[in-house]
Amino acid sequence: MGAFTAGQVVVLPFSFSNLLQNKYRPALLLANVGQGDWLVCQITSKSYDKQAIEIGLSDFKSGSLQRISFARAGKLFTAHESLFSSIAGQLTDEKFNEIKQAVISLINQSSYE
Repeated sequence: MGAFTAGQVVVLPFSFSNLLQNKYRPALLLANVGQGDWLVCQITSKSYDKQAIEIGLSDFKSGSLQRISFARAGKLFTAHESLFSSIAGQLTDEKFNEIKQAVISLINQSSYE
């Protein structure tokens, strides 16, 4: 599949709560944290919260998602690149920076509302 880079949207399996089944969903690669692990931001089709950043078709340098989606700044996790089943696309620098700033702002908040 080639090398992965920050700003790419990849598809990987998300487990259901029973851990017996999963569904493939998109996620944004934020940073390579070493040894094949990546800091990843969940992408969903619903905004859910005020920290969610909309991702539209024009927010991609290449590739796309099937519908308008939302990067959830508060839903971060690490995932090994062996889990990535495909690359959906590469975000524009502007959109990637907007999402990174939302994550940083959330971390810098002194208290939650």
